[in-house]
Amino acid sequence: KKEDERIFLVSAHTSKGLEFDSVELEDDFPKLTDIYAKIEDTAQQIAEEANIYYVATTRAKFNLADNTKNDELFC
Repeated sequence: KKEDERIFLVSAHTSKGLEFDSVELEDDFPKLTDIYAKIEDTAQQIAEEANIYYVATTRAKFNLADNTKNDELFC
């Protein structure tokens, strides 16, 4: 159906609680290993970045295209 072929552009924050058949993540996520390497980041800041990445990756029901620098960590 034509209405099933729509494209939604949403941020990771606003996608919380939503699901889509296919999700494509762009390269604007920070690399998680770089965040962990920064001594000045607190554990809370690190956890927040990891959580928002988790939220973004779990919005896909069937297909996930991870164009972030983190795809090498999980593929």
